[in-house]
Amino acid sequence: VSVALSSLGGMGVGRFNALLFPPQPAIMSAGTIRRRPAVTGDGGLVAALTCEVGLTVDHRVADGADGARFLDTFAGLVEGRL
Repeated sequence: VSVALSSLGGMGVGRFNALLFPPQPAIMSAGTIRRRPAVTGDGGLVAALTCEVGLTVDHRVADGADGARFLDTFAGLVEGRL
């Protein structure tokens, strides 16, 4: 299954919902990359580079659980956990 990507981060948009146009099965939205407060594993606080992403899925192709697994895998790859 292919997933389209829509990014408005370069225009300073932090978060948005991408519109899905059939026959696309899914589209991921990506906002701007910026430093935000994040808690470390030991409870400390750091300024981490983050990017908010979202996923719109055609439920005739997949369900929310499939989308959640996709986003978890994507985050794991970006964060270096996978």
